[in-house]
Amino acid sequence: MDDDRIGSLLVNRYLLLEKIGQGAMGQVYRALDTRLGSIVAVKFLEHTLKSPEMCDRFALEARASAQLNSNFIVNVTDYGVDEQGIPFYVMEYLEGQNLKEVMQGQPLPLARFFNLSQQICLGLQCAHQGIRLGGSDRLYPVIHCDIKPSNIFVIPDALLGERAKILDFGIAKVMTGEAETDRFGGGTPQYCAPEQWQGQQELDPRSDIYSFGTVMFQMITGRLPLRPRTSNSFDWLRAHCEQMPARFSEVSSDLNLPNALETLVLNCLEKSSQNRPGSVEEILQALKTIGQPYGTYQPTHAVAPATKTLPVDREATAAKLRQANPLPMFPKETSLQRVLVKPLSIDQETLAIVGKVLPEGLIRRLQIHRLYNVIEPVFFHIPYSYPVLLWQTVAYTAGFKFLWIPYYLDLKKAEDLELIRLLCQKERYQLMLFDREEPHWCSYSTSITITPERRRELQQWAIAAQSQVMVGSPQESKRRLEKEFQRLQPMIEQQLKGRKP
Repeated sequence: MDDDRIGSLLVNRYLLLEKIGQGAMGQVYRALDTRLGSIVAVKFLEHTLKSPEMCDRFALEARASAQLNSNFIVNVTDYGVDEQGIPFYVMEYLEGQNLKEVMQGQPLPLARFFNLSQQICLGLQCAHQGIRLGGSDRLYPVIHCDIKPSNIFVIPDALLGERAKILDFGIAKVMTGEAETDRFGGGTPQYCAPEQWQGQQELDPRSDIYSFGTVMFQMITGRLPLRPRTSNSFDWLRAHCEQMPARFSEVSSDLNLPNALETLVLNCLEKSSQNRPGSVEEILQALKTIGQPYGTYQPTHAVAPATKTLPVDREATAAKLRQANPLPMFPKETSLQRVLVKPLSIDQETLAIVGKVLPEGLIRRLQIHRLYNVIEPVFFHIPYSYPVLLWQTVAYTAGFKFLWIPYYLDLKKAEDLELIRLLCQKERYQLMLFDREEPHWCSYSTSITITPERRRELQQWAIAAQSQVMVGSPQESKRRLEKEFQRLQPMIEQQLKGRKP
């Protein structure tokens, strides 16, 4: 059946390319962010579930994922409502497999188990630390309520070998400390904690710990720890509340697993939440200790499966992008050798942008190491000469060469003064890197903060330039600034090498 969404431009920004997923609450599409030129995933609430309660749950899912700043939780970047009033949110596009597909009903090698389980712990730890609601500075813990293998995605990672990402906070609970009339437990029968079934108490992080214990048992043995009489929900309820979980040896005598690991997993599966580990931090420390002899798992091949990509009408796509006009491609009228600096409207906010065309391989390196990049602005100004400012953007990743992107601002020109005003007012600017290969997409974009001290300097230089008598020429000032930069460059690079991202 045809999907009317495919090929449409959502909120004049996201070009929907193909449907890639269908869940209980919504549908997921692969899309092109036409403003930044990157591929994203867009999740819509199922239209049949469009009730005030489900819209609130969907908004909570988006808010929680957006606020939970973890490398091990899917990153949400935008939220909105389409023309039909259906809520949607935008998240990073992940290429890989969910944990259920990775396991394929078989035990994982212990090195791989310890690698992935510790990453899942770090994601849960972040969720349980909480999010802010309204204008409060208080953190309210988020309980996922549906930890299971299909909600954990595994993607290739240059540093870790592979990375686990927790998905789908659609039925998450936020611990506000207030009495709730809605005790919706939700979840998947095989993984729900007893208290989640019974609805007799407020859920807390130990409910996720029970579900995670079930996932760990499955990762280690390839089997679930409980064996209900049938697969219906009532029998699963009885199993979780009454049946003792299997021992590792009962599942397979050939696994030869550490006793401490079995004790840890079975502690997570205690019927009473009071008897489980009090936090995922305890589990994480235990996993680190038990897993130390097993080393670090490094996959010999990428975990991403071959995916079917639907053909895209490039001319129609380009027309939609021109209609949206968000500069997703480097402007044809601008030389590829030039640095593009101009004001640009991003999310109804005007920011200064710095655009540069670079080899695709260099941009991909910055993408892969984005968590470890140091990217900063550096400004150079020489008094008592024609008022020109050298604005350098420097990017550094340990083990690689420095990338310097220079641009000169003439403080006697109105358009350059407007750029300085934007830098000081917005306190940041956007770096956009475009592929040298056609069609010169913007495939990497990041926001760069300008410190209060630098902003004060910019304001002072701009104000002083208005009353300054012009001495020399702009070209002479640029030559002097270039010399000053070359003199200071080694010292600045040495400082940046010691800077943490």
